[in-house]
Amino acid sequence: MAIVMPRGYRSATEYCFREEQADAIVRVAAYHRKDYDRSVIWFSPREHVDISQSIPTPFPRTSNTGLSSLDQLPLELLDDILLRLDMYSLFKFRQTNLRSRSMVGSLKQYQMVVLHGLNPFCVLLRTRFAVSLADFYYALCTKDCTFCSEFGGFISLLTWDRCCFKCL
Repeated sequence: MAIVMPRGYRSATEYCFREEQADAIVRVAAYHRKDYDRSVIWFSPREHVDISQSIPTPFPRTSNTGLSSLDQLPLELLDDILLRLDMYSLFKFRQTNLRSRSMVGSLKQYQMVVLHGLNPFCVLLRTRFAVSLADFYYALCTKDCTFCSEFGGFISLLTWDRCCFKCL
């Protein structure tokens, strides 16, 4: 008896297989390579559940204090400075007061990084490796390996370049 894919999970090619093959297909498709574990820094999805909602958003109240002498700068210049800060410094600046939290939270690049790159963000905070917000965002928005132009599913911590597993 052939099993057909459920609705909404359609491939361009029709695949039919016998029911006794289903377990083997799932086992092969869900195979976990042990060599990945030795070459990457990885966190369980449960590890950052507590912070995943608070990191991308500012607090809902307004700030009574400003940024002192930084308030005298034009907004475009301040945004440019924030984009050039390394992630650890940006995170510490964000924790200074409500106004700084709001400023950092208003950056599109910061929003994308913490929503779609929370694991590498936490790696940078823990290792204090100096990567600017602009460089992080650029790495997040590219998909090709810097060295061979194949799909780069990893980021090298040493060079902060996209890499495929072979080039890593």
